[in-house]
Amino acid sequence: MEWDDFEDFVQFVVGESLSVDCIVTRNVQDFISSLIPVLTPEKFLKTINAANNSVT
Repeated sequence: MEWDDFEDFVQFVVGESLSVDCIVTRNVQDFISSLIPVLTPEKFLKTINAANNSVT
């Protein structure tokens, strides 16, 4: 993979090694090459809230 930003690449590699479910960032466009789903903080909170509401 080709990444323009070293820090973004490090986040991706660490996330991949830990088998994370997603990466949360305000810079979604920097993770276009990511194989891990990428969410904005707002989208992440909505997803978590929806999951919590469906459990009850």
